[in-house]
Amino acid sequence: MFDHWSTVVTATGVAYLYSDAQFLYTIYNMKRLYKSEEDRVLSGVAGGVAEYYEIDPILIRLIAIFITIVTGIFPMALMYLIAAFVIPKRTLS
Repeated sequence: MFDHWSTVVTATGVAYLYSDAQFLYTIYNMKRLYKSEEDRVLSGVAGGVAEYYEIDPILIRLIAIFITIVTGIFPMALMYLIAAFVIPKRTLS
């Protein structure tokens, strides 16, 4: 059934040769960004980013505070609101 081979070119221009079964397995097991349900202060955006990169959420929050101070409140607030609406919640399935 899965005897076809596919070439996938990444954004960096590197080409990989996958069988269809390997490609489907890779797509199914991709790491995805979700809002955190356990580590949330407002909507879970910082906690979700921290879970995705497997780092401490305090570090993400400190970086967000630093960016807020450097760029002003409005740009960071706008980015956070967009992220809060775009990043999905994890659904149990």
